[in-house]
Amino acid sequence: MVRLDLLQTMETMFHPRAVAIVGASARETQFTHGVVKGLREACFPGPVYPVNPKLDELLGYRVYPSVADIPGPVDLAMVGVPSAAVMSVVHQCGRKNVPAMVVFTAGYAEVGGEGVMLERELLDTARGYGMRIMGPNCFGLACSESRLTFRAGVPVEPGRGGLIAQSGSMAWSLALLAAERGVYFGKVASIGNASDLEAADFLAYMGQDERIDFISLYLEGLHDGRRFLDALRDACRRKPVALWKAGRTKAGSEAAASHTAALAGEADVFRGVARQAGAIWCADLADMLDMIPGMRHAGVPQGLRVAVVSAPGGAGVVTADACEDHGLPFARFAPETEERLRAFLPQFASPRNPVDLTGAIFGDMSLYPRALDVVMEDPGVDLVFVLGPSEIDPGLFGRTMAEGVSRGRWPKPVVVPWIASGSAFEAGAALLRQAGIACYPDPARAAWTVAQLSAYGRFRARRGLPPWGGVRVD
Repeated sequence: MVRLDLLQTMETMFHPRAVAIVGASARETQFTHGVVKGLREACFPGPVYPVNPKLDELLGYRVYPSVADIPGPVDLAMVGVPSAAVMSVVHQCGRKNVPAMVVFTAGYAEVGGEGVMLERELLDTARGYGMRIMGPNCFGLACSESRLTFRAGVPVEPGRGGLIAQSGSMAWSLALLAAERGVYFGKVASIGNASDLEAADFLAYMGQDERIDFISLYLEGLHDGRRFLDALRDACRRKPVALWKAGRTKAGSEAAASHTAALAGEADVFRGVARQAGAIWCADLADMLDMIPGMRHAGVPQGLRVAVVSAPGGAGVVTADACEDHGLPFARFAPETEERLRAFLPQFASPRNPVDLTGAIFGDMSLYPRALDVVMEDPGVDLVFVLGPSEIDPGLFGRTMAEGVSRGRWPKPVVVPWIASGSAFEAGAALLRQAGIACYPDPARAAWTVAQLSAYGRFRARRGLPPWGGVRVD
């Protein structure tokens, strides 16, 4: 469980009433300029205090010569000054009773030698003031609810996901790539060297946060493995957590050490930790980018039995192979289901699983929702894969499916593996994602995602936990 003081610190950091950007630069290429610009573009509602003794104004904000000159209280200080000047800022923030600092500045434990001692001094000094440190060598925080962001362009649309990333660039990239897939993170934390606040702290906080329904976690290494395991185990009892551990090779481990001072550890150990805690293991970026919309849109099916509704028969065959490869059994329809399908499908269509609607859909797109209505009512079906033909207007297919979902007609998870050209896929996928339908360009990726989500459902059942209710409506 999160201690009350840590919970309050996290709430203050993600929902600050006023922020200071120390080292705010007028140069557009500087990180701190992007922070100020991001806060302005996101319409952060509280006071924004850029600090730089050489400036009077920046992007419409008054600039202050030092933290001490800021007229009001500051909940969060974001620091991007050279490492030689950081300690002076720590003392200024401490004397002003700033509860938390994000330190963007690099050149600490990740470089070894003197950097390790500098990081220790930074941490000890901050603790002397009772101040918490995020970083150093990090991007910091973003929160859609409070309109807080760490740079211009970070998506701040309302979202129910949580993202914790050791790397700032990975936090930025995953937030953007998820947005392209119709998923937004309500809270993002880039933790960098994690000298003070670690992955376990943010995991424990987001695990208990009812505004967050699922968590994506990118790690390069840990300082306290036992504490992390406890936080991961507790979070997984509450919601799905997808864990991607980088630095699994010798070269990757060495890169992680020089990037965020991470003690990388063995990938097999982390994989075992994930399995023990109930987390969903992602081997690479592709896995994580498949799992993020899976957690958000597909949810956790209550069983493994798959039904396929398809117009292209070949795609149905490919999907059948993918399902078997990933341990997803094909549902066997009840006789009544096949009779109901046969009643309106063309004579040459197949009413068995996989349902082949044939080329008749080119003249009657309603065959898709009508078939889904029937298949959904079969007690032997847990989820449905719907395959659209690559030759059809992607907008028409997307709108047809989106309309059915928006009307709440289908109570079981619907996933769309759609083999189509890039432009056609993206055109239709945009409509599907807006309706909350997980969409994949490859049936194998869809099957892998569903298999992992189903495994999480079985984990909950083994622990005697109630079925995960899925995400809420934003």
